[in-house]
Amino acid sequence: MKKIVFIFALLIILTTINLIAIDYQKSAGFFIGKPFGISAKFDISRKNAIDILIAFDKDVKFHTDYLWKDYERFKVTEGKLPLYYGGGFMFDDDDFCLQLKGGIEYIFDTNPLSVYIEIAPSFGTTFILQGGVGVRYAF
Repeated sequence: MKKIVFIFALLIILTTINLIAIDYQKSAGFFIGKPFGISAKFDISRKNAIDILIAFDKDVKFHTDYLWKDYERFKVTEGKLPLYYGGGFMFDDDDFCLQLKGGIEYIFDTNPLSVYIEIAPSFGTTFILQGGVGVRYAF
């Protein structure tokens, strides 16, 4: 029953985000670290995004975060290098955690790729420190 509720909630969230982000950039890719997973980011404005991660650790975990992006913090001559931070939640079959997230993403000018590094401490029934690197393709 938990898996049916999880899949139903995931479909509602993804459909809603896709409708909100229709005029902005969407990107998808993978995340390597703790945990490993499939990542998607939906820009809902120039300074805000919703980040989703379906992660595979001991079990399947679902993360979603609301992010603020700061393009002015780091200046680069090519591409963009926004600092991002925010919060959201992470859950699986056993845990529900509130999570903070922070990272840096390099967005290439010459191709639709971006690379990022982030850290995300989660607080709930247990403390979980997560982090890693990822690559996304924008469409």
